This record gives sequence, structure tokens and C-alpha cells, in this order.
Amino acid sequence: MSEPLISIIIPVYNHARFLPETLKSLINQTYKNIEIIIVDDGSTDETPAVCKAFAEQNPRIKVITQSNKGPSAARNKAIAASRGEYIGLLDSDDVLFPERIATQYEVLQKNPDVDLVYTAIIMVDIKGHPCGELHGKDYPPEDFLALMFFRNIIPNSNTILAKRECFVSHPYNEKFIHAEDYELMMRLAHIYKFRYIDIPLIYYRRHALNLSNDIISHREAERKVLAQYDLSHIAQVVSETTFSEDEKTLLLGKIFFNQEHIHEALEVLKNLKSADSLFYQGNCYLYLQQYDLAEKCFKESLSFDPSNAACHNNLGVVEAVLHHNDEAIASFKQALHLKQNYLDPSYNLSHIHLPEALRITWRELRRNLIPYQL
Repeated sequence: MSEPLISIIIPVYNHARFLPETLKSLINQTYKNIEIIIVDDGSTDETPAVCKAFAEQNPRIKVITQSNKGPSAARNKAIAASRGEYIGLLDSDDVLFPERIATQYEVLQKNPDVDLVYTAIIMVDIKGHPCGELHGKDYPPEDFLALMFFRNIIPNSNTILAKRECFVSHPYNEKFIHAEDYELMMRLAHIYKFRYIDIPLIYYRRHALNLSNDIISHREAERKVLAQYDLSHIAQVVSETTFSEDEKTLLLGKIFFNQEHIHEALEVLKNLKSADSLFYQGNCYLYLQQYDLAEKCFKESLSFDPSNAACHNNLGVVEAVLHHNDEAIASFKQALHLKQNYLDPSYNLSHIHLPEALRITWRELRRNLIPYQL
């Protein structure tokens, strides 16, 4: 074929229920010159039989088996076995739009300076019913890298199609079971150029078996990712962005807070007096258990922006700790009024008498909230 070979790698572990639909969506791609490399990571359900049946029917499918070593090891094994000029990521329970690969390949061909392309996603529940969308934004490389230090701004790494060298030269860190994609994307963002396409080209299945549903472990893994970079490097990266000076200051403070460098974050954030800065100052004081100062910051932040549901939730936590239960209940209810799918205040309302168990929202909320388990 005149079109270059594209390799799609799929780690799979006990997803016999979902894998057929995933593979059918690949077989039916409008871009035909693809190879599909599945690594069965020690499945104990009917996954091996599903893989065997599809591979026997389609020569583009190659199946590799290994004992259970986790998604990073499985992806590395698939990448090592791949032959494509480009490599695409996919999980074994997601479904592609027919034009996904063709659309991304066209962007890469028309923009030789771009190395990785990612897209928006449609979230679906365990039965495949749509439950929301996640979108990103196209940023200059220097801004993209800085924002990645705060949170993963790629809607989902399974939307990525990239030049081969990106993954061959920079394998997954197999020490990471959670946030392994974030760890790799952070490294790649220091070297390569990402391009975002603001259209959904994948159905991402959200259900209780997703590794990302283990929120505590995932958050801890994110902290380990960030701990690989020292504060001076991050400050330099932020200083080189195209943002205004106030935006740079706020972003740097947020990143330091995210890394749990609380005193350094406060030192930066106190240079600003805005709703967002005061929200994060409040979070710093809440982390330090200086509740009176946290309460003051949250209230001042809400005087600038009363629409911040996370700030209402965290103020409610402070009020509950200070035994101001009526005020706490009012704050949690206001947070829910602003964001109906917001899990933290919903949980907190039913645990109001257990202040030590209340949930704090450490970062501002994304625009669209989608439940973790469906």
C-alpha cells in the first residue's frame, strides 16, 4: 500500500466482554494499512480465546501473551513488536470512530513539525451509553508543557497517534501502574510537539474496572511523576510560557501546591489577590490544618467568584472541622447546586459528623464533571 503502516497497540487484561467491539472498530477503520498488536497481560477470563478467534480471521492482528506485569510492560512489549511508521494507543474496552486513524494521519502529514496528535473523547458507561464529553485545547509547546505540570490536559492518551520514534526512544516507565500515561506524556512534552483536534474520535468506556477509578493510588502516582522534576526546572518552564505575568505566577503556585511544596506555593500565591489565588491559598492552609486562615481565604475567594463549587466544598470542610455544621451544610448544598454531578459535597453531606473523613477538592474542577464509576 502507498500509505505508511500504522501500528495500534492494545494491552488487555480480563476484558473479554469489551474486546470484540474494540477490535471491530479497528478492523472497520477507513485507513486500511494498519497492524493491530494485542498483548494479553496474563488474562484469566475468555480474553485469550477472543484474541485467538480474531487473529485467525484477520492477518492484521498479532497476539502476544505474557504473565501479568501491568499496562506499562504490556505496551512496551507491543511497541517493540510493532513495525509501523506511526504508533497509536488504545485500551481494550474503547471504541474508535471509523475515521479516527485517517483524520489523525492527515494532520501529521500536513504538519511535519507535529509529532503527536490527540483528540476529544466521548465518555460512555459500561453499556456503551454516552454520558459526557471531554475536550482539550491546542496550546503552543511551551504552554502545553507548563500546563502538564499542573494536570494532564490530554483528554485521554488512548486518542494519541504519534511518530514511531516518540514511543521507541521513550518507553513506558514500568514502575508506574497508575498514571503511567501521564508520566510518559510529561517526558515527551519536553521534546516533541503535540497537536490537538477538537473533535471526538473515540468512545472511552468509564466503569468500575478502570485503573483510573482508584483515585487515591492515581493521585499518589501523579505526585511521584511530578517529584521527578525540581522546582527550579518547573519555574524555568513556566517563565517561558506565553501567559501574562499574573497567569505565570498563579500557575507556578498551583504546580508547587500540586507537588505538596506548600510553603513555596504560599510564597508565590501571596503575590496575587484573585479568586483563584485565594482558593489555592485556602487549600494550602487547609493542608497545614490552619483552619481559621483557610476559612478567611475561601470566603474572600468566593467574594470575587461565588461560582467556584470547589471553593464552597472546601469552605464546608473547614466549617465542619470548626463545628459550624449549619454553615458547612449550606456550603456543601451550594456546591451541589452549582455542580450537580459533584461527588465530594454529596459525600460530605452524608458524613458531616465525621470531619476527619470529609473530602477536599484540591484543584479547581473541570468544566464537565463525569462520575468515575457507572
